[in-house]
Amino acid sequence: AILAKDNKLYFGTYDCSVFTLNAVTGEVLFQATTESQPINTTRLYKDFFLVPQRNGNVTAYSAIDGTKKWNHRSVVDKDRAEIDFSISGINVFGNRFYVSKHWGNLYVVNANTGVLEQDVGVTYESRINLPAIKTNNGILFSNIAGEIHCFKDDGTENWHYTIPKGYPLAMCLSSNNLFILNTEKELIALNLNDKTIKWNKELAGFGYDAITTNNNMLYIQAKDLYAISPTDGKIQWQIKAKSEEGFCRGAPVISNGNIYAVEQNGRLVQAGLNDGVVTIEFDFKEIIRSPLTLEGDLLFIPTTQKRIYAVDIKGLK
Repeated sequence: AILAKDNKLYFGTYDCSVFTLNAVTGEVLFQATTESQPINTTRLYKDFFLVPQRNGNVTAYSAIDGTKKWNHRSVVDKDRAEIDFSISGINVFGNRFYVSKHWGNLYVVNANTGVLEQDVGVTYESRINLPAIKTNNGILFSNIAGEIHCFKDDGTENWHYTIPKGYPLAMCLSSNNLFILNTEKELIALNLNDKTIKWNKELAGFGYDAITTNNNMLYIQAKDLYAISPTDGKIQWQIKAKSEEGFCRGAPVISNGNIYAVEQNGRLVQAGLNDGVVTIEFDFKEIIRSPLTLEGDLLFIPTTQKRIYAVDIKGLK
C-alpha cells in the first residue's frame, strides 16, 4: 500500500525497492534497495518512513532525503534459533513500533533507534497475521488460532478472548467495541468491556484490512461495498461488485461526502456516503490488488502493471 504525507508518496515494490515520489507530479525523489521484499503498509514516524519486509527486516529511511537511518531484524526468542523470517506487518504508536510475527510474538521496538525493547506474545507458535492496535492501557493483537490478546504496556497479559469461528482478517477499534472481519465472511462486533458479541453479520466475501469508520458508521469492503451501523449491524446500503473477485483488499476512501473504492478488475466507483448511490464509474482496464490512497484531492491507484494513477477527485465526471 502507498503512504501519502505532505505531497509525497512512500511505498515499496516487489523487486526489493523503496520509492519516494512527488505526489503532484509523480517525479521520483528518492529510490533505495531494501534488504528483502517489502510487504504490508509503509508507516511514518517523525521524519522517518518505516518499511516492513518479508524476511523480518524493518528499515527506516529519511523522509527528507531518502537515506537509510537504521535496520531492525528480530530473532526468535529461543536459544540458537535462526532469524525469524516471517513478518506480517507493523504499526507505530508513540515512539515505538510493533512488529507482528508468525511465531506468536509481538516485538516492541524503539522507533528512533530500531532497538528491541520488549518481546510479548503467547507461549506457542500461532501466526500473528495483522498489525497491532493500541488501546488506552496497552496493545491488542490477534492470531490465526482465532485468539485476541491484550497486553499491558509493561508486557504482561491483560486479557485474551477466542472468537467463536475462524480468525480475524481485519480489526477496527471504535470506543469500547472491536469490529472484526473473520475467515467465515462475517462481521463481528465484540464489546471489550464484558467480552461479549453484540451482533454478527454475514457478508458477501472476505474483507482484508477492509474497515474504516466515519460519522458513527462502518464502511467495509468484503467482495461488496457496505455501510453498516456499528450499533446493531444493520446494513444501511450495499454496492454489489460487478466482478467475481469483488472490491480490493484494504479500506475504502472517504472525502467530501463521497466514498471511493475499486474492484480488482479495475472498476472505480464514486458513491454518496449517506445513500450509497453510485454517481461515477470508471474502468482502468487493469488489475488492481492494493488499497487506494488519498492525499488532498488526489486519489492514487496502483495496478499490477507497475503503474500508479493519480486521479483528481474534483474533476471526476
